[in-house]
Amino acid sequence: MASLIRPEDIVLAVVGNTGSGKSSFIAKCTGQSLEIEHGLSPFEPFTFQRNGLTVHLIDTPGFDSTRCSDAELLEDIAVCLNHAYISGVQISGIIYLHPINNTRVQGSAMKSIRIIKEVCGPEALSLILLGSSLWGKEDFEVAKRREDELTHTSHFWGSMIENGSRTFRFYNDQASALIACDHFIEQRRNANFRKVTLALQHQMINEGKTLNETDAGMEVEKDILQLKQICKSKIEEARLEAQRAVLMNNDEAARSLTATQIQLQNQLTASERALESMCGDMIILQAQSERQLRDQLRQLQLEEQRDRQLLAERENELERLDRRLTELNNELESSHLGMDRLDGKLREHTKGIESYIAWGITERTTHPQGYFPRMSDNITQPTIQPPQYFPGASTNTLQVMKQSLPIRAEAETVSEESARCKKVITMCQERQIFRRHKIDTCVNRLGAAAGVVGTVFQ
Repeated sequence: MASLIRPEDIVLAVVGNTGSGKSSFIAKCTGQSLEIEHGLSPFEPFTFQRNGLTVHLIDTPGFDSTRCSDAELLEDIAVCLNHAYISGVQISGIIYLHPINNTRVQGSAMKSIRIIKEVCGPEALSLILLGSSLWGKEDFEVAKRREDELTHTSHFWGSMIENGSRTFRFYNDQASALIACDHFIEQRRNANFRKVTLALQHQMINEGKTLNETDAGMEVEKDILQLKQICKSKIEEARLEAQRAVLMNNDEAARSLTATQIQLQNQLTASERALESMCGDMIILQAQSERQLRDQLRQLQLEEQRDRQLLAERENELERLDRRLTELNNELESSHLGMDRLDGKLREHTKGIESYIAWGITERTTHPQGYFPRMSDNITQPTIQPPQYFPGASTNTLQVMKQSLPIRAEAETVSEESARCKKVITMCQERQIFRRHKIDTCVNRLGAAAGVVGTVFQ
């Protein structure tokens, strides 16, 4: 179940673009082999204990996410941060991860840095820990040069470091991940520690600004307006090209350019919608967030119901297979007992044969004429008859073995089916645990939105 977040807890947002190592970082910190899924529920807390404190790592989508636009992501961030602020919970820090094997700082990474700086504001840049990740995927000396470029270039990390941000290396192991968490734990325990309000929180709650009026909102809005202008320009270019294609009877080019116009128009419409959505204050953003959470909760509950049904079917199937396997094992056990009895008889008969041979040798030595009469005597039977107690013990054993072969084959098949069934059950159970965590997160966030007791921020 998603843990309640208390004011005394350490709350760390883990941010970075797709592929920067956020999932691995959270898994290493929590010490669990987690498969952290993306797209269903952003801002999920993953909780663990460290040095006597409860630490919550908030999984945050990057600003290159295909799940939502930058405006939608900033709205989610604003709702989450404002809930925390109202509930007396401080964001203890932001861990920003950047893959060191990237040959250059991409535009989406630069955009993330700019927005994070504006979300925090100059007074809270000391809360940012800049981490370089994926060191194992690059030559160490090359990676060090890239790290130097990041830390000493003003528009990358340089200006943030000058204003209090710190750096660390994440080597994809638990030790380096926990070093990052310990940095914030030490800050909290410092005698000079003081709570810092993020710029976005102060501007929306204390100053009553709408999201697009905040520094972070204006940064995102600037990118949206630029994209909007580019779309308009490209739409006009495509329109003129399409007209020329029609005049030249180039139907294929005209159709392609028309499709391009439609695609660009959709992007333009999405940009305009994003600008409108950012005009809302905290109450409007809250309503939007609630609708999204309720839709997400319904989807998760439907998936949980389907998995429960699948789990029940597989458990019934496993029970049937176990019963059949028990029956087959009992049959095999009976066959083994029968074979043991026949083997016992065979051993007795073997001993009898050995005794008979030994006796025959003795008789031949002492009574050669009695045991081996001359052929001229016209005797068709030996004077000493062999014992008449040799039933086909070995033949019976082979028959029993042949009869047990199909039983063994069916038992192996049933065992394989049972193993597959158990694997499906295990997968369902793991999905249920992970999905239950997501459902609890949704319920808690909805509770926080309604201001009820037992919310995620308490």
